[in-house]
Parts: sequence; C-alpha cells; structure tokens
Amino acid sequence: MTSSRYFVVSGKDEHEVRRKIFNDYGDKARILTTKYVPAGSFLGLFGQRKVECTCYLSSGLIAQEKEEQKKIDRQSKKEILSMAGFKDDQMEKLAQDIKIIKESVSAGIQQEEIHPSLKKIGDILEDNDFSPSFINAVTETLRREFALDDLDNFSLVQQSVAELIARSIKIYNPTGPRFPLIQVLVGPTGVGKTTTVAKLAALQGLSPNKAVERRIRIVTIDSYRIGARAQIEIYGEIMNIPVELADNYDDLRGYVDKNRDVDFILVDTIGKGPQDYQKLAEMRKTLEGAGSNSEIHLAISATTKTADIKEILRQFEFFNYEAVVITKLDETTRVGNLISVLADRGIPLFCLTTGQSVPSDIERDNIVGYLMAKLRNIEFDMDGINKILARQAGRTVGRN
Repeated sequence: MTSSRYFVVSGKDEHEVRRKIFNDYGDKARILTTKYVPAGSFLGLFGQRKVECTCYLSSGLIAQEKEEQKKIDRQSKKEILSMAGFKDDQMEKLAQDIKIIKESVSAGIQQEEIHPSLKKIGDILEDNDFSPSFINAVTETLRREFALDDLDNFSLVQQSVAELIARSIKIYNPTGPRFPLIQVLVGPTGVGKTTTVAKLAALQGLSPNKAVERRIRIVTIDSYRIGARAQIEIYGEIMNIPVELADNYDDLRGYVDKNRDVDFILVDTIGKGPQDYQKLAEMRKTLEGAGSNSEIHLAISATTKTADIKEILRQFEFFNYEAVVITKLDETTRVGNLISVLADRGIPLFCLTTGQSVPSDIERDNIVGYLMAKLRNIEFDMDGINKILARQAGRTVGRN
C-alpha cells in the first residue's frame, strides 16, 4: 500500500514544528509547504505569528504492514551489522548506546524549551503568590506568542507580563442609575466591614465634581455585637450621617421605603463564618428587604489564605454578590493570590481598603494601579499599562 497522506502541524517556530513532526510521524514525514499565520493570544494582548507546515507521509502502511516493516527493518539492520563484522554482544551494546544518545537528545530538546526568561518570570510570579494556573497561562502565552529574540529582551517580557496582569483585574461599575443606590457589605467576621462601610459613606458623600453633598444613610443589621453598632454610630456622628438599626426584613424594607429621597444607603451586616449556614440564610432573608436597588459586595481580607478565599467565594455565592471588596491590603506584601483567584472566576473588584483611617485609606478610582504597585521584583512602565486600560474605559464590568 503506497498512497500518501497529508496533514498540518503548527508551532511557535520551525524548530518546534520539525520536532513535533519527527516525534509524531518519524522519518517518513516530509514537509510540503511552510507558512506563517497569526496566532491566538492570552487576553488579546499580543499579535505574534506561528509557523504552520503542510506535510505528507510517503507511505500509508496500515498497522499490520507497519509491524511487518519494523521486523524487516530490524532484520535488515542486523544483517548489515553482521556483514560489517559486528557480533551479537557488540550489536546489543551498540543498541544501548543509540538508546542513550536518543534519550540525551530528547532531554536536550526539553531543556531547550525552557527559556531563561520564562523561568525567571515564573519565579517572580511565584514569589508574588500567583497561582500555578495563572503562572502557566502567562508563560504559555509568552512561549506561544514571543519569538526567541523577544524572549531575550527581559524588559519587554516584564512589560508584557505586567500588561497581562493588569488586564486580568476586572473593575465593577453599576449597570445604571438607581435611586437610592443601596450598597450592602457581607463577609466573614473580622474582615473590617464596619470600618469599610464608614469609608464608603465618606467616599460617596460627595459628587464626582466634589461640589455637591450627597444624602447618605447608614443602616446596620448587626444587633448582636454592641461594640460594632456603637462603632458605626460614632462614625456616623462624626460624618453627620444618620445611622439606624434593622433587625429583620420588615425593618429594612420600612427603612428603605422611608428614605426613598436619599442618594445612598450603606448597609453593614453581621459578620458570620461561611460555615454558619443558618445565620447566613437568616441574613440573606433580611437583606431581601433592601429591594431591587441594592447591590451586594463581598468583603475579603487580603491576609486570607488562597484556599480560604475560594471557600468564602463559594459559601457566600447565594447572596448573589456583584463584586469583591479587598480589605487590609496594608497588612500583606503579596497580592498575586487575590488577583489569581478573582481572575480565574471573572469576579470584579469594587474597592480596596488600605489602612484603618476613616474616611481615608480606601481606593476606588485606581484599583489596578494600587495592586500593580504591590508587585515585587518586576519592572514595568505604568503609563503603558494605563494606555491599555484607557481603551477599556467606559466598559461596564459585572458578573453574569
């Protein structure tokens, strides 16, 4: 059987394509044509090319014929070596030597694939606590989209990686005007929800032009902790913002109806662990009293371990939170785990808190810049990143 079979193999360069052809088809494969085509990219950042080769096999032997051919080849090789004066033990030694050489060549090819820049950037991302899946996505993008000369330029590699990271950070913006806009903060105990509510109240208190005062109200449903209620009342008194308590659905529904003419209502909630299902269910029922003008945000401390972040995100899902608030960023030196987990799930950020001071120490307008500034041992031009982010301006980011 002597018919030919055609196939296409692609890779980042000709070396990779030839290696794939040899590994998959052996020395019977022949390259017919070679061309360069646009390649896909991670988050749409890069516009590199890949190599695509159209190939054919000179023999289309079926499986049985291939096995017979192998036997013939082995016998022919043995006869040739015997004619050349090789004895059986010498032929066995030669076969072992050839095997060692093949394994050495294969190991060399694998080692060649790990470019020093990819190894270095992977180590930097790991040091910043990015997840293995995030690191793999970044390095595979560089491997696929960058030519070898580009990988040799580590400054270019760092800038490109920084752009990938920045574009993976989603920012939440409301889908449309709501009056009053009711912002509810939920989350585990001890993440700083009460302090964050006070900061948000101060932040929302002025219009974008800082000229018109907005009418703000604070309501707490945390009647269990006297200290928490006293704390938010003190903040409210300092900022001249009324604070009230709602114990249940009817209380909250009545409070919202009574304050239809205000601009913002901030709701502070009970701090409960994600495993406290009964209390969480009761709180969810109470929050239904906020109505359709409400948006719920989940507060998570920046000091939380990666596994716990994932569990918190999962356990609070039934609140249908629209975005995440990261608190206590001043208490950590690594943010890669936060960026990785949220990027993996496509969850946007609403704001960051960066200290204990009220009304300051809250970041809403420059979330990406603040997180990027926390990265360690990676150099990049933030102006270049801002240009990319500017092209995304105006796009509403929310959860489906």
